[in-house]
Amino acid sequence: MNTSKSLQWGLTSIKVISIILISSALAWELANLNVDLTDWQISPHLKWIFWVERPALLIHGIEAIIGGYYACLQGKQAFPYGVYTFWVGFVGLLELINPEKVS
Repeated sequence: MNTSKSLQWGLTSIKVISIILISSALAWELANLNVDLTDWQISPHLKWIFWVERPALLIHGIEAIIGGYYACLQGKQAFPYGVYTFWVGFVGLLELINPEKVS
């Protein structure tokens, strides 16, 4: 396997894992909202998940803003690039900033 194919495979793997984890983080937040609205309680053993997923959502949100802004500077549509970057993380920024090296 040459370097270009292994790099592409690695970036694709990161994108898939990122989408799964961000989807899980959003689902966890929605479940927590439901717990708060129905006066249930989450087990104290599961509270650590919030310390992992909330910063991840925040960082992906910041990356989405940067991706949308940078896309706008390049004359591209900001919203689709921002949403894409939110889901895939820094790989989306790499693809936007330097597409020929990532492809």
